[in-house]
Amino acid sequence: MSELVENAYENSAVVSRIMESLRKRSFRPGQWSVTRLVCCPRKTYYYMSGKEPFIFDYNILTMARGRAHHGVLEVYPLREIEREKDGIVGDIDMIGERITEIFTTTVSLKKVKSAFDALKVFPLKVRQLMAYCYMCNEDEGDLLVFYLFGDYSRFVELFGKKVYTGIRPVLKCYTYKFKKSALEENWKEILRNKEEIEQALKDGVPPLKTGLKMECNYCPYVPYCFGEYIAERKKNEVL
Repeated sequence: MSELVENAYENSAVVSRIMESLRKRSFRPGQWSVTRLVCCPRKTYYYMSGKEPFIFDYNILTMARGRAHHGVLEVYPLREIEREKDGIVGDIDMIGERITEIFTTTVSLKKVKSAFDALKVFPLKVRQLMAYCYMCNEDEGDLLVFYLFGDYSRFVELFGKKVYTGIRPVLKCYTYKFKKSALEENWKEILRNKEEIEQALKDGVPPLKTGLKMECNYCPYVPYCFGEYIAERKKNEVL
């Protein structure tokens, strides 16, 4: 193919300009939101206290990827509404009149055989959906999941012939009718998280409570959290 061009090179300057623009996007700094109160309390504490996050290019591109696929779904009658309850804000996706939590995942569809499996595989998203239902006085909502690596079969039959397609994306929608008691308990847990983080901010000491272990895999505050843990352990050893 070299006969087609006089010169060719990888242009990192263009990529750098795009990455810089993506870095500048911000999301309501300092405001209590459902998203920040269903995740790890320590993560939200560091965010609210103004700690500089350790954000790498792959973190930025992952967020951009999610926003891009969210945009793809706007072909459907999608709108966003804002609700506030107990000083907590929720930006809620609505498809028609249905409360919908939309997200993209690299989790294999092999792990999610049913809507019940999704409850275990995507616990934070389920809690988020439950919170939105509670804020809107509804008991039913949808998880709309864009699986980037959904179908691993790699071959499909077209016109009587097997054709290699590679791993294909899959779109799934799981509908849940939640128990009223579960919605109420989920909201109480969110309020407890808010109270604990507020107290931690006053004391200047990270909350003892932490989130799910899997959250550490992509948390931009892990270096702070790990440092706090080591310092606390050494202090206890001295005592």
